[in-house]
Amino acid sequence: MNTLEALQEQLTLERTNAAYYRAMADALDNVNWAGSASWMRSAGNDEQGHADRVANYLIDRNVQPVYGPIEEIPELSGDDLVQYFNAAMAREKDTTAALVSLYLQAWAEQDVQTIAFLLNPGDEWPGFIAEQTQSEREIYDILQELNRLDKCGWKLVDQQLKK
Repeated sequence: MNTLEALQEQLTLERTNAAYYRAMADALDNVNWAGSASWMRSAGNDEQGHADRVANYLIDRNVQPVYGPIEEIPELSGDDLVQYFNAAMAREKDTTAALVSLYLQAWAEQDVQTIAFLLNPGDEWPGFIAEQTQSEREIYDILQELNRLDKCGWKLVDQQLKK
């Protein structure tokens, strides 16, 4: 697989992430965790923005983006906030691994344009690799807070997450 094919896979991964976060938001809204649902919905919007960036980059490289099927999103239910944020962390870790693999592929091909795309920040954007570090840290911090509290205390965290 070459770098441009790997970018097509990244596009699908980012679109899957967007759908996954939105599904978690809906499930959380269903059990009255409005702040956490808002946070997940915002994360889903961020993921769709990542997909848009990848698609635009492919277009800039004169490659037609391929909008293949996304992964099936598992049914989500219950009111265990830790479960949802652990699932979010797993998504982010998988995405980080995919981006690292993409970076190494671009490095091997000496595809400086894609390396720059992955690393360089924009006006309001830290770059893909740096953004992944920030996302994982944010979810880690939320999980640490949730794990310090009993389920009754989760309401405080949920209120802090309203955006």
